[in-house]
Amino acid sequence: MSGEFIINELGVVTLPLLGRMDVVSVPLSELRDKLISAYAVQLRNPSVTVTPLRRVYVLGEVIKPGQYAVDPTISLGGVLALAGGPTYVGDLHHVRVIRNGKVIVDRIDATTNPGMGDIRSNDEIFVDRRSWLDRNSTILASAAISALGIVLSIVLR
Repeated sequence: MSGEFIINELGVVTLPLLGRMDVVSVPLSELRDKLISAYAVQLRNPSVTVTPLRRVYVLGEVIKPGQYAVDPTISLGGVLALAGGPTYVGDLHHVRVIRNGKVIVDRIDATTNPGMGDIRSNDEIFVDRRSWLDRNSTILASAAISALGIVLSIVLR
């Protein structure tokens, strides 16, 4: 009887053998004990694990943008990995967290600041695009070296 059970917008969950239960009014620290007591009537030695999941949106320059249900202990890098990681132009050094349309964390570095911190359900994690110069630095370096080679070949003739 294991599985993930979604709590609806009214705070009600439907569980096997127990049916519908209002769980929004029960503190998380007491919910496990309440479920064990309820299942003890029908099962011998019931074991219950309660793991709250946060619903977050990963947007911007990631391979698979979308909504993800994540454990509160997951790191920011872990959430971005669920979304497939950054695209070619994605910048993990400039990640924003948006809540209710307002930026609450700006330009966090997902590579050096792995904690989720105060991420809540419905927050948006947005991966910015790398700057034009950062995306094209190798082309510019190649062009500069080529131009230098041409100038040197003309001067040293």
